[in-house]
Amino acid sequence: MDNQDNSNLAQTYNDIPYTSYVFAHCQPTRLHALAKIKGLNPPPLETATVLEIGCSFGGNLLPFAIRYPNSKIIGIDLATTQIEIGQQMMREIGIKNVHLIAGDISKVIFEQINFDYIICHGVFSWVPDFVQEAILNTIEKYLSPNGVAFISYNTYPGWHLKDMAKELMIFGSDDQLDRLSRVDQAFEMLKYTDNIIKRRNSNISPEISKVFNEIVNKSKYYVAHEFFEDYNHPLYFREFNNKIQSHNLAYLTDSDSPSIVSKFIFNDKEHEQIYQYFNNNIEKIEQYTDFVTHRTFRTSLITRKENMSNRDIYAYDTCFSFLELFLKTNVEYIINDEQKIWKIVDGNLQFPSNDLTDKLAEYLNKKESPVNIRKLIKKLEKEPNYDKNLIKGILFHIVHSHSTYLCYSSEELTKYSKKPHISEKLRKLIQVVNINPNITSLSNQFYQIINLDKAIMHISQYFDGTKTIKDIIEIVKNDIDNGFLDWKSNEKLLKSHELKDKDIRDYLNNVLDILYKNGFFNHYN
Repeated sequence: MDNQDNSNLAQTYNDIPYTSYVFAHCQPTRLHALAKIKGLNPPPLETATVLEIGCSFGGNLLPFAIRYPNSKIIGIDLATTQIEIGQQMMREIGIKNVHLIAGDISKVIFEQINFDYIICHGVFSWVPDFVQEAILNTIEKYLSPNGVAFISYNTYPGWHLKDMAKELMIFGSDDQLDRLSRVDQAFEMLKYTDNIIKRRNSNISPEISKVFNEIVNKSKYYVAHEFFEDYNHPLYFREFNNKIQSHNLAYLTDSDSPSIVSKFIFNDKEHEQIYQYFNNNIEKIEQYTDFVTHRTFRTSLITRKENMSNRDIYAYDTCFSFLELFLKTNVEYIINDEQKIWKIVDGNLQFPSNDLTDKLAEYLNKKESPVNIRKLIKKLEKEPNYDKNLIKGILFHIVHSHSTYLCYSSEELTKYSKKPHISEKLRKLIQVVNINPNITSLSNQFYQIINLDKAIMHISQYFDGTKTIKDIIEIVKNDIDNGFLDWKSNEKLLKSHELKDKDIRDYLNNVLDILYKNGFFNHYN
């Protein structure tokens, strides 16, 4: 493999850049919590050193950098254009603890630093073997003794159907077209083929339709990279495990749905039979579970081999520091085929609705800040129908759902004062997203992506701690009259004289409440 191939890889991301979103499942905060659950003593977050390989514009690093200003963060990416824009964004926001580098991970040398947390999301499956080796070499060389690395990758057997779709898209589209036009053509090919398969082969149609529909509903930028890159090589988990073991690294867990939740896939008898058949070996049980669930994607945490000497599944299933853990998630009530269930918002977990689980869901939803598991269990123990095993099982599953926020301290939301104050860095971040939403995304205190409308982003700039609501009402009136802010009623644009101060005050109070619930009034020193 020559250097030109890596240059071509870099150019595709310069030509069609990704929006640099925030990904909750690979934030150091979550990696820290999951490592503690597994019995490790991960480095403290407040002074953590963090490396992200394939950082794009650096958007995934921003929330952690703002929250932990004494951390030291480095992001590296092949795409020079994205790094240059990311560096400008960091300067505009005032981020001092993030250093973005345009470079090749197979050539870079870091001087006098170890990394407590290394993130490699959306890269490993999409690069040639020598780059995969370079990524693992970097982790082996620079990961701190108790550090944790995160690698995501496409997996077989689930990706076999997607491979078929990929080959159809490549075969059925014109390679002379530009990448995005080719995606449009490929979408039409998938839709056309899906209709034929539905008519002629109804037995396999549901699974194929599911894959095809999933693809055509993704953004064109995502599909261009996921299905038209020169490299996209899914791995079986066992292959990934062999790779990391050759670098003195060991599998720790997955950020989303490791085999610990196989208890909710298999019945009790199957569970014991599978453990016995595979001699209680973690990696073999993980691989077998992938076959059963037809898994397409993994979000694996790894650490140094010496931190994971016991590979017995029963030791692995033990949750350390579980009662001390805090979690934040939201669940929604669904009536599905006459079944009443609760489902995690933005997650796959479902559990049945009954008097006890309804109390659990009610408590999770009403809490604006993370809930301590010990306190939650004590509260539920007072219920007359309390079932220890049921609640423990659901909580284990919630903890291992990628959309759940995990931490080991109480993180209360800060209420706004009479002169609402959003920190300067957060206000500048909001301004950056408002001006150019294609660079990065906004997220709340729990690293969940949020979409604020332009009016809220505009008004948030006035929450600098020097103005009362009365002051801001007058500013909003001027902005409406000067065309800086649109105020509509029944699709009609209004001027300030057509509005009552109470209308504006009520709106501002709603804006303040939205920002408060998303943690924008929290300050980090």
